[in-house]
Amino acid sequence: METVPLIYVRNECVLDNKTGEETKNWEPLIERLKQLYVIDVDGLLENKPCLELYQRMCEYVSLWVDSGPRVFEDVMDIVVAGAEKITVQRKLFKDDSSQLFDAMEREIYSGLELQDVVNGLWNEDSKWTGVVVYVHTEIGFKEKDYLGTVAKKTPLYLVAREQGFIDREWGEDVGVKGIIYPVGEE
Repeated sequence: METVPLIYVRNECVLDNKTGEETKNWEPLIERLKQLYVIDVDGLLENKPCLELYQRMCEYVSLWVDSGPRVFEDVMDIVVAGAEKITVQRKLFKDDSSQLFDAMEREIYSGLELQDVVNGLWNEDSKWTGVVVYVHTEIGFKEKDYLGTVAKKTPLYLVAREQGFIDREWGEDVGVKGIIYPVGEE
C-alpha cells in the first residue's frame, strides 16, 4: 500500500502540519519526495487556489492537488499550474464531470467524505481514476465494510490527519491503494 505525504497551503504559503502556522522554508520538506498531496485551504473555502505556489512546488515534486475546483475551468487552471493528479470534491463541483475526462490527460479522483460513502453517495463511475475519502476519526466496523466494497471496485486512497485513524493492516487486506498523511506522519 502506497503512502503519500500531505501538506496544507493557504495564502500562497505552506502551513506547518503541527501548528498551522505559515512555513517560509518549505523546499527542504518536499525536495526529497516523489509525490505530494496538497490540500489548498483557500481553494476549498474561497475558491481561490494557490496556483503560483503550485508552479513553484512542481519544480521539486509531482503534485496531486485537492483545492475544491467548482467548474471545469478551475480544473484546467490547476493543470496549467503543474498538477499531475487532481481531486475533485463532488459536493463542490458544479459542472458535468464528464467533460473532465474528455478534455484532459490527467488522473482525476473523486473526493468524498467518509459519511458520504456510508450514505451510499459513492457511485461506480468508471471514468474517475479512483476515489479519495477523507477520514476525520478512527474508522469503525461499519465504515470499514463500506470502504472495503469501494476498494474492490476502484483505486481507493484515504486522507487522514493522523496515522492512528487508519489500520494499515486492514487497508492492505481490503485493497486500499494508499493512505495520505501529513508530512512527518508518513
